[in-house]
Formats: sequence, C-alpha cells, structure tokens
Amino acid sequence: MDRAGVTDTNDTRMASRPSVKLEVHVEDWFDAVIPRVHRLPYEPWFKPVLDRLLALLRQHHVSGTFYVLGARAFGWPGLAQELAAHGHALGSHGFYHAPEEREGDAWDRATRRLLPACIGYRAPYWQGQVRPGMAGGVFFRLLPYAWLKAEVQRHGVLYLHPHDLEPRPWHFPEPLRRKVFLCRPWERLERLLTELEF
Repeated sequence: MDRAGVTDTNDTRMASRPSVKLEVHVEDWFDAVIPRVHRLPYEPWFKPVLDRLLALLRQHHVSGTFYVLGARAFGWPGLAQELAAHGHALGSHGFYHAPEEREGDAWDRATRRLLPACIGYRAPYWQGQVRPGMAGGVFFRLLPYAWLKAEVQRHGVLYLHPHDLEPRPWHFPEPLRRKVFLCRPWERLERLLTELEF
C-alpha cells in the first residue's frame, strides 16, 4: 500500500447522518518532542488511559483506526494484538515519530511487521498529508466544546492521542495547564461519541 494512502474502518453507518471517523495515534507525549527515545517507558498513566479509552469505545460500539508507533509496538509486546482484539484497525505511525525522510522505507517495513493486518500509514506531523483542521490533538482540550464538535463534523474525523486524555497534563506550558486540566476530556469525548455518528 502507498504510504500516503490511508484506509480506515467505520464503514457501517446510518445513511441519514454524516459519519465521523476515529483515529487514535498511539504515542506518548515525548515521542513527538524527542524522537528515538523508544527505550523510555510509558508514563504510568498511559496504560490505564488506553484501557479506559478501549472500554469507552466498546461501550459506544465505536471502532476506529489506531496508528501505532513501531517503537512502541516493539517495546510493548501484545499492544497491537490487544487493539485488534477490541475490533480496531491498525495502521503505521512510523517507527520513531520522526519526519519521513529521516526514517525511510526500512523503518516503515519494520513497523508494518509488528502490526498484524496493517491497513495504512499516518505520517508523523501529518507530513505530506492533509491535517483535518482542529478536529483533535491539542485542540481536543483547548477548543470550546461547540467549536471542537463543529470541527469534527466539518472534517468528518476525530483524531486523538492517549495523552489528550491524560488526567494531569503537566507537559503543557504553564499558562495552558490549568485550562486543559479543567476541560474534562473524558466528558467531552463521551459527548462526542453520544452526539455524533461514528
């Protein structure tokens, strides 16, 4: 499959309502800040957050595409299989979350070998691909809920990272920390899952 071509699941929908695709980029916050740190363990909140996310999606009968870093799949045996067992599609997010020209095809092939039935590629930093506006990521916590929902509807996608749901986002700059802490990310995610058709 062409690395630029991305295939998602979520193809069974009610025809009368616009559907929204869900993407989860499986990385820790520092993977995007200091790539090639795959030997660092996940933050202690990471696994509970991911488990809670999987349970919430199961409760709402929502499946999506989880784009997994190869380094994280390598360092967490069984991660990809666990995601697939919950009914989610798997895609590559690169190996180190580095720009494509720094990783090359060899790293992409290594990542795909770690992911059963890998269906596509989502470039780190959306390099060479179209970013769906402010329909997720850091904007998931920063935007007022109505604005976020409108962005998700406009682009037809919600993209998340586990650290977007982190209970104590200490890695945010201090002026933003209180705002993102108070936004109640789990409540707004449940509202989106309830109010929109995924």
